[in-house]
Amino acid sequence: MVQKIRLSRDGVVESHRMQPYHLNQAKNQPAKRLGRLQKLLKTREPKICIVRVEGIGDVIMTTPTLHAIKEAFGTVQLHYATNTRYLDGALVKVLKYNPDVDEILERELLDDSQYDLVVNLHCPCIYYEKPSNPPINRIDIFAQHAGIKLSDPQPRYFIQKSEIEEGEDLIRAFYGKSIVIAQPFASTERRSLDLRRFRDVLQRLANEYNTMNLVLTHGSDFQSDITWDTIPNTAVLKDLDIRQIGGLMVHSNLVLCPDSSILHLAGALRVPTVALFGPTHPAARVNHYPEAVAVWKGDGLGPCPCWYTSCPVGNVCWDMMSVEEIVTACGNHLQSANKVDILQLTKRRLATIETEII
Repeated sequence: MVQKIRLSRDGVVESHRMQPYHLNQAKNQPAKRLGRLQKLLKTREPKICIVRVEGIGDVIMTTPTLHAIKEAFGTVQLHYATNTRYLDGALVKVLKYNPDVDEILERELLDDSQYDLVVNLHCPCIYYEKPSNPPINRIDIFAQHAGIKLSDPQPRYFIQKSEIEEGEDLIRAFYGKSIVIAQPFASTERRSLDLRRFRDVLQRLANEYNTMNLVLTHGSDFQSDITWDTIPNTAVLKDLDIRQIGGLMVHSNLVLCPDSSILHLAGALRVPTVALFGPTHPAARVNHYPEAVAVWKGDGLGPCPCWYTSCPVGNVCWDMMSVEEIVTACGNHLQSANKVDILQLTKRRLATIETEII
């Protein structure tokens, strides 16, 4: 199989938002779009396009829907329209080598008339994730919006042998220690634990559990000028792309992160994870990741989760989260979690398809 990648004609992509989907004013559950997709089950070799133009983690969470569509049809051409220049092509990199995707194309090149069905997965979640609604995982919302039943809700990410080898080279000097990949920042500051406590957590993990902490940061991170070199057994890995992080992650013992793209990459690779949650609800993020545990203090607080609105009580959920309980969660997971043999699993998902820029 050759996966085709079609970029912008002029190489420039403007950021834009698609027309929002309002869930038919649903208050308690996402709307279902079963009719059109079910009708296509009777169509020979249908052509379907999925659209999602933002969010690395969100694109990862759409992959179970892609696989379910591929399974439902004997033959189907499944394309994915996205912003091919978002964060230096990160969304293309997430979908690259995925055998469920026949072609990745720039959203601005999408011609709806060329498809039997176009499914816009850009906006259904944010209109549902409100304090009055029960938490539902975005993986399930995407599938319901597409009108497909999931056979397996775990995200699918396909890695290259060279990426695994590159990751091994990065951690070779740290053999004998438990490797912790730590991401301090989410895409918004309010979803991130404050840096002082995060540094205290890493300090204690290094001292008490002999961890080697590999901190992922980017130039666009909040407070990216924070220094980490005073923490023992801690190194900063700056500006790795998502494919490099995946190759590193399969050699790690634990991922520590907030509600972020790294959480969903770890879920796809089945790496033991401790996820820290503030204004978002963990049941809407990690319930399909059996290797993940969540630390969240919003249970029982009236306004929690507040999702995307300003917190009416001043971010109490974050303030109540102590260094001690984060360290305990990490220590317990390092010592007692039934660690999946990540390398054996990834060998089943080594990239076996070629890609072609057209």
